[in-house]
Amino acid sequence: MAAQAGAGPDGEQADRSAWAISIYGTISVAVIVAEYASSSPGRLAVLLMGYGVSLWLAHGYASVVSGAYRTWPSSLRHAWPVAEAALPALAVAGLAFLLGWSNRVAVPLALGACLINLVAVQIAVLRRAGRRSPARVAATVALDLVAGAVVLLTLTLLR
Repeated sequence: MAAQAGAGPDGEQADRSAWAISIYGTISVAVIVAEYASSSPGRLAVLLMGYGVSLWLAHGYASVVSGAYRTWPSSLRHAWPVAEAALPALAVAGLAFLLGWSNRVAVPLALGACLINLVAVQIAVLRRAGRRSPARVAATVALDLVAGAVVLLTLTLLR
């Protein structure tokens, strides 16, 4: 299904895949923030940066070895949304570190940044697909809140 030799999936398929990667990345970043909630904001920022970069490289590598993309640069361009998903929480943790905020302030704000990012990405998907009715947007937000609650509940039970 490649549009050009070495390029990867056609535009529409690559677009859908990039949105899916962004959603996956945002949820996995929220799990990292929740899991390392007791870390200092500086340590959390370093963890988020390392996680975002390593996840990006792993997705890029997987796309090349699976044959979805033939070249490393095209694969990394395609996988960028998974790294980009870490940026809102990373910005909050970095700002918290610079301003000397405690993790009790930084972690809820970083999780909030993840939630806002997740909702924004999903609303963009709905808009692009022409399905942005108020009921559909409300259902998306409700599902995000339920998924977030499940993640936090699971992490709480495991502690």
